[in-house]
Amino acid sequence: MELYLGIDLGTSAFKLGLFDRDGQLKGLGRIPVITNKGEGGENGVELPVASFWSNLSDGLALALKEANANPKDIQSVSYAAQANTFILLDEQDRALTPFVLWPDRRAEKYYPEILSFWNRETFLPTVGFNMSSAEFAVAKLRWFQEERPALWKQVRRVQTISDYLVYMLTSETVGDRGTASLLGLWDQTKNRWWPEALAAFGLREECLSTLLRPGSFAGNITPKARARLPLPEGIPLFLGSLDHHVAGLSTGLGAKTDISLSLGTVITALAYEENYTPEQDMVIGPHFVKDQFFKLSFNNFGASWLERYKKACAADMEWNQFLEEAVKIEPGSGGLEVDTCASLSANKLVFKGVQPASNIASHARAIMEAICCEMRQLITQHFPQQQPNSVSVTGGGARNPHWLQLISDMLDVNVVTTASTENGCLGAAILARAGKLEEKNLLDVAMSMTRYGAAFTPSTG
Repeated sequence: MELYLGIDLGTSAFKLGLFDRDGQLKGLGRIPVITNKGEGGENGVELPVASFWSNLSDGLALALKEANANPKDIQSVSYAAQANTFILLDEQDRALTPFVLWPDRRAEKYYPEILSFWNRETFLPTVGFNMSSAEFAVAKLRWFQEERPALWKQVRRVQTISDYLVYMLTSETVGDRGTASLLGLWDQTKNRWWPEALAAFGLREECLSTLLRPGSFAGNITPKARARLPLPEGIPLFLGSLDHHVAGLSTGLGAKTDISLSLGTVITALAYEENYTPEQDMVIGPHFVKDQFFKLSFNNFGASWLERYKKACAADMEWNQFLEEAVKIEPGSGGLEVDTCASLSANKLVFKGVQPASNIASHARAIMEAICCEMRQLITQHFPQQQPNSVSVTGGGARNPHWLQLISDMLDVNVVTTASTENGCLGAAILARAGKLEEKNLLDVAMSMTRYGAAFTPSTG
């Protein structure tokens, strides 16, 4: 059996998918990520190193069992990763800390210092984005420098979660430029760590990984790696990238559609660019194809807001029934609207135009329409002159036809879906197989491994 392993290092779950050469999912292991607050106190979000490896091992075992396969069937491996999650190692490569996950906000008091540097005119054109938050890794690295100086003196390596995976499995200190592009430390114009940023945040280049283009060969699985994750010795590991970037490979982006939307906890829009063109409120990073780039925009008003409402007001309803009732409501929900800015600010849903006749279905419809409006804004960021004719949609919302038809109607676009709902795993498996083939065009491999699901066109009536 010939299988390719795609690892999705997600925030809520680690997923390991085994795919054949045609992109058929043969086995999947999904293990929830259980975090604790740790030294971060009420704002802490940490993952113990032991849990990291047990999650991966348990996920691989489940995937192999479902595929009725042996580890020796795995030909190569790659990953999709979260950004700004990191770990600190000493000179013997022992973990000095657990993984500090990106949602951790322990460094709030150091955020103004970070912001003052990131507000420089040189920041956006150098690193490719301008968003800022206490959740970024550099703020928490400052926290360790100031709050744990004795520990900081022992630090020999600062690694992202994907850097660490690569290092522990291959003994190579390399990482991908895609995930690293969101650290705010990488100079994309010169393809090097940015000396000015390193100096500002008290970091040494020798503590950081050597960064390569996403999709590059990282190294072979070493004998000692088997004690951590039972993969065949000697198989190659290829560098992945940011999770949304990797997932885009499995959607037909670049061949079948011009933009990929993710309808998950947050909503995102991903497109490919021929040139390095940083813009406000967007992330641009290196693509798998040399001298090309991915561009990502996102909005925090995602499907989780609909989930919140359902849990609070319609917990006993099945999801399909809940959505079916919502889409029966006439467009506009009788004047009922969601104030998305106020909702995000207050961290609770804020409605405008509530009428006596407003009910659960009309509220749900209003939330769905609000999410679609935010999606339209994301698309406009990428295509300000003329919107694309078709989009691919992934994420939890992509599993429901009511959602997808509403998106098609409101955005007036054709909606393409994929048969696989594990787009991060499949995208990583595509990278694994393309790297193994070497001479094959990545887009050709992606198209050969992507299977399409239902398509939706705007309603005429």
